[in-house]
Amino acid sequence: MKALLYPVLISVFLIPTVAISQNLPQECPVPEGYRIADVKFQGLRQTHPSVVKNALENKKDSAFSCASWRQERDRLRDLDIFANVALTAQTSGDSAFLTYHFRELPPILPLPAVTQTDQDGFSIGPSAVLLNFLGTGSRLDVQAIFGGTTQYQAEISGRQIFGHPGEFDAAWIHVNSYNPYDSANENSERFKTEDFWPLIHSQHFGVIGYAESFQIKLAPDSITYLGTRIPLSLRPGGDWVPRLGAGFRFDTRDRAYLPRSGFFAETRLTENGGFLGGPANFWEELLDVRGYLPLTRRQGLTASGLYQDRYVTDGDLGFYDYFHVGGANTLRGYSENAFEGQNECLLNAEYRFDALEEKVQPLGPWSVNYGVQLVAGVDAVSLWDGQSPIEETFHPAYYGGVDILVPALERIRLEIGSRISRLDFQVDFGLFEKTTIQRYRNR
Repeated sequence: MKALLYPVLISVFLIPTVAISQNLPQECPVPEGYRIADVKFQGLRQTHPSVVKNALENKKDSAFSCASWRQERDRLRDLDIFANVALTAQTSGDSAFLTYHFRELPPILPLPAVTQTDQDGFSIGPSAVLLNFLGTGSRLDVQAIFGGTTQYQAEISGRQIFGHPGEFDAAWIHVNSYNPYDSANENSERFKTEDFWPLIHSQHFGVIGYAESFQIKLAPDSITYLGTRIPLSLRPGGDWVPRLGAGFRFDTRDRAYLPRSGFFAETRLTENGGFLGGPANFWEELLDVRGYLPLTRRQGLTASGLYQDRYVTDGDLGFYDYFHVGGANTLRGYSENAFEGQNECLLNAEYRFDALEEKVQPLGPWSVNYGVQLVAGVDAVSLWDGQSPIEETFHPAYYGGVDILVPALERIRLEIGSRISRLDFQVDFGLFEKTTIQRYRNR
């Protein structure tokens, strides 16, 4: 029962942000309730019109709604294929003629792939990001990186499923590199998919599904510690771990990317091995909660908690499935692999200030949007191997830095932090929202 206490504490910590969060004021070009006589699109160079139509609430012959316009605008921006979405209108009597204006992001971004993970450190290589694959609004990432790790990855994701609201993500990841945590060379193959299907029209609530096939070989597959041989894998020669999970999501954020207000909560139960096959045999309970509170037009607070608890019998969890924290993606102010354990609880609170509000920069026929935020916050992490995190010590740290807001990556984070117990500054470099990368870090 003690293990169930932390999810409750995290939820109580964040839920107050829901009651006092608010939508920032938005322009509404048409009086409420006017009949929509016609809808037109301008600026769609590559995007298929059906992608936009599937996201609209204000349709022809329906009554115009300002709330629906704000909702559909945020849905379209969350596709991450538009630098800007605007709406103009002409009226005649009680009829409205709507025109949606779009500034598309470049369809292909050939960029250097840069990663900074707690396990492998810095790696770089070529990558191609197709933000609007075949005009469908789906995203295709292909990359190869070298340095701290040798990794090849292909991933496709999107926020529409056969024309319906929903989310899908499917990825293949191959890793061949030295694993300093286990003092062995790792050769692994991972196929995974995660999907979300809303159960209500507002898309605030729905079900999630997760499936993964993970195959790993370690050389050597054991280490000797104090004269005792410790196997790194559950079976000689390598392990295959299938995973299957399901859960629920509740999401009232104004946007999925770079949200300013609202609340997000997701819970999932995942079977690892067991009746699915392979030598592993444990259940994982996951709770991911995030709250966003706007203070002014340029200032805001965020708070988040990630709780992952494994129900394991002795010998049924490989060392490669242990959590490792320290660094930009988990615990700023600490070096990589500062702590490890079978279970983890990661907490964060952060203040954000828009030093440069979002700008849209034309690039020929395309556009890009960018901004700069100053951030300051506190991380706190606990890892444990037993049944109760309450008995473990939280490791707190504070940090501050500069985040560059860009398409495709969300954030480029440059931060300086230190543990609270003593002054020991660490410089951390990271990509994406920390709440995203700490949840889906593969290594």
